[in-house]
Amino acid sequence: MCSSDLPVSAQELLSAKASLQGEYVIQRQTFAAQAGEWAALATYGLKPEDSQNYLEQLEAVQAEEIQQVAQKYLDTERYWLGVVQGGENPKLS
Repeated sequence: MCSSDLPVSAQELLSAKASLQGEYVIQRQTFAAQAGEWAALATYGLKPEDSQNYLEQLEAVQAEEIQQVAQKYLDTERYWLGVVQGGENPKLS
């Protein structure tokens, strides 16, 4: 069974949503971050209200939609694998 064929559990979905919601809130804590977000929205022709809809849209995501996207874009026959190996720590001088 391909990993994109495995169903998304309710707990995985809740955990992922909570993580994304938390990141979103934390990233918008400063006025500078909010201004940057509004500038990015304007760059792409979006309205400030579109930012407010993000959390609602995130909450509306269903496990079946994630499954469909995974099946469309994740291909276990074609992927890149990167391996990072530790080495000796250089001495600080």
